[in-house]
Amino acid sequence: MSKVENDTTRGPIPAVIIAGPRTGGTFLAHGLSNHPQVYCERQEVMHVDSSYRMAKPDLLFPTILEMVWGETGYLIAACKLQYSQAGYAGVWEYIQERQARVIHLRRHNKARQAISLIINEMARAGAIPFHPQHARVTPKHISVTIERERLLRTVQRLNRYEGAWNEKLAASSLHVLDMSYRQLIGDGTISAVQVAPQAGNLICKFLGVQAAPMPVGIRRINPGPLDRMVTNWNDIAPLLGRAEFTGVREMV
Repeated sequence: MSKVENDTTRGPIPAVIIAGPRTGGTFLAHGLSNHPQVYCERQEVMHVDSSYRMAKPDLLFPTILEMVWGETGYLIAACKLQYSQAGYAGVWEYIQERQARVIHLRRHNKARQAISLIINEMARAGAIPFHPQHARVTPKHISVTIERERLLRTVQRLNRYEGAWNEKLAASSLHVLDMSYRQLIGDGTISAVQVAPQAGNLICKFLGVQAAPMPVGIRRINPGPLDRMVTNWNDIAPLLGRAEFTGVREMV
C-alpha cells in the first residue's frame, strides 16, 4: 500500500492526539507514523526542544500545527500534544478552526499512571539512575520509594486535567475518538511491538484510512508489577481504594 499523492485542491485531513502524561501518546504516534497513509510526527512538536522550535524559537504554536498539517502525500497528517501543550496560546482555537480529528488518550489505571509519571520526574531531576525517555530495548528493572502524599497529589492532578479536557472536548464540535491505554497496548505484555489490532482498526476507521498494522519500535518504560517496583508498596497500597484511584476502571 503506497501513500496517496495529493492534488492542488486538497491537503491531508488534520488530526491530533491529545493525551495526558504516561498514557501511551508517544507509543501511538510511533504506530501512526508507520501507517502508509498517515503522516504523524513522532516528536512533541510544541516542546521547546522540538526541531520546529529549535529551528525558530519565536514560531507561533498554531503555525507549528499548520506546518505539520500541511505535509503532502498522505490522507492524514497528525501529531501528539500533551494536555498542557494543547492549551498553549491559540492552539485549541486552531484545532477547532481546522476541525481536526482528535484521538483522546486516557489511562484509567491512575495508580500506574501516577507512579510512572513520578518515576519520570525523579529521573529528569537526577534523583534516580534511570533514563526517562522511551527506548528500543526494555529498560532494566528499577525500585523506587514513592511518598504517599506525592502519589495522592499526582493522582488528583491527573484527574483534574483529564476531567477538564473531557469537558472541553465534549463541548466542542470536533470528531473525537476516546481511547484508553489498555485498548492501545492490548494485553499489556512487556514486548508490545504494535498498536493492538482491535484498537488499530478503530483508529483507522475513525481517521478514514485503510486498516493496516502499526508497528512500534519503542518499549514500555516501567513494565514490571507495581508491588515489585515500589519499595514501600505496603505503605501506599491502602490509597488505591480511594475515589481518586477508582473513579474509572481500566478498559479492556
